[in-house]
Amino acid sequence: MARTDGERYKDALDFLKTVSGSLGAEVEAKTGGKKTQVGAELSLEGAGYWYSGSNDQHSAVRALLLCHIAYFRPPHAQQEFAGKYYLDLTRKECHGKSKAQVIEEIRYYEKGTNPSHKGLADAACRVNKVEGVVDRLMRTRKDVNVSGNPICYDGVVSWLFAAGFISKRWLAKEGNDMQAAKVNGYLGNGEEVDKDHWDSIPQGYIWNIHRVNDKTTCHWGVSLGDGIAVACNNTDESPTKKLEYLPSDPAGNTQYGKFRMADICEVLNGTVKYGHHGKDAPTATNIVLRKVNPLQQLSYY
Repeated sequence: MARTDGERYKDALDFLKTVSGSLGAEVEAKTGGKKTQVGAELSLEGAGYWYSGSNDQHSAVRALLLCHIAYFRPPHAQQEFAGKYYLDLTRKECHGKSKAQVIEEIRYYEKGTNPSHKGLADAACRVNKVEGVVDRLMRTRKDVNVSGNPICYDGVVSWLFAAGFISKRWLAKEGNDMQAAKVNGYLGNGEEVDKDHWDSIPQGYIWNIHRVNDKTTCHWGVSLGDGIAVACNNTDESPTKKLEYLPSDPAGNTQYGKFRMADICEVLNGTVKYGHHGKDAPTATNIVLRKVNPLQQLSYY
């Protein structure tokens, strides 16, 4: 006998709680008032599951769909991302996956295990392909692209997720609301770094360069340590200085590249956008450099 919508919802929620009790409780709080409606959307009918996978694997897929619905729709997200298209896509992509593989995707809704500074630096080097799109609902920590036209702070978000500092719950809300006017509130204000220490930001810290008295004119990236930085969507030339990209795979360019931290500071300090209006090398400091310790950011979850 086919399950009712309410039974299907309970099955998905019960399975989710075996993966994570805290995540299950939060999802229940967000969706429990719409059990029948949500339960109907968790059906696997027509997706070929009748001849594929175990009952537990089916429950795992429903639990993943339930997470999509709970977090990629209002009130958690600002708009509905988890519509029929994405639910159908998830059903299709999970068909044939093992229960363990589906559980791994459910766990993307929580922070990773023991995220570290080195892990963030490694992620910033590994996630480097300038291609495709970054679809936050379908994103995995194994993806290695930063999109075909990455924004600097979106690149940082991809690296934070890959390193386990943030979850899909964060991507659904803060990540999908990222913009220059809000990015400090989401990624962190950090502490100022004086000019003599521009080359001394520790490995695995986030850095932010902004115009003096204007945090919305900004550039974001990650420090690799030893004075080396990586970022997307770089301004790589001012009237008096050209940024030198360091040898790497892939070869550095404006969309993704590694360089010396002090060099990107000097380039931006000499641009009109960041406040320099003369033809000669600037004598004033028109920028502020900040460092953000991701291990201390209470806004990450």
